[in-house]
Amino acid sequence: MLAAEIHEWLRANLFDEVPIAISVISRDFRIVEANRRFTEVYGPWQDRPCYEVYKGRTTRCERCAALKTFADGRIRTREEEGTVRNGVQRHYLVQMVPITRFAGDIPYVIEMSTDITEVKKLEAEKREAERLASVGETVAGIAHGIKNVLMGLEGGLYAVNTGIERADDERI
Repeated sequence: MLAAEIHEWLRANLFDEVPIAISVISRDFRIVEANRRFTEVYGPWQDRPCYEVYKGRTTRCERCAALKTFADGRIRTREEEGTVRNGVQRHYLVQMVPITRFAGDIPYVIEMSTDITEVKKLEAEKREAERLASVGETVAGIAHGIKNVLMGLEGGLYAVNTGIERADDERI
C-alpha cells in the first residue's frame, strides 16, 4: 500500500468509525480536524476554538488540559462536562495526546472524548438506591426499638391487670 492509500484506509476504517469523538487541536486552540462522530455530536467545528465547540465558552477553559499537554507533552485523562450539538449537557472522559514532531515540538493535541453520561446516571442511581437502603435500615431499626418499648409496656400492663384480677380488695 502507498502512504496515501494507508492514510485513506485509516481515515475510512479507523478515524471515522470509532465510537468516540476525536478532534485535533492546534496551539491557538482551534480545531483543525475532527472525525465523523465528533461532527455528529458537537456540530460544525471548522476553524472554531475547542472551548467554544465543547463548552459554548468565549474564552479558554481555566484548567485547560490542552494547554498543559502543549507545555509538557504528557498524555492526560480526565472527566469533563460539556454541551453537545442539541444543547444537552453531557459527561465525557477526555484523553489528550500530544502530536510530537522529531524536533520535540508539539504543534497539535489529539482530544478523544468518550460519552460517559449513562455511566454517570447509573452511578447517581446507585448512590440514590444506597441512600434509600440506608434510610430503610434506619427506619427499620427505629421501628424495632419502638416495638420493643411497646412490648415491654404491654407486658407490664398484663402483669398489673393479672395482679388486680387475682387480688382481693384489701390487697389492692
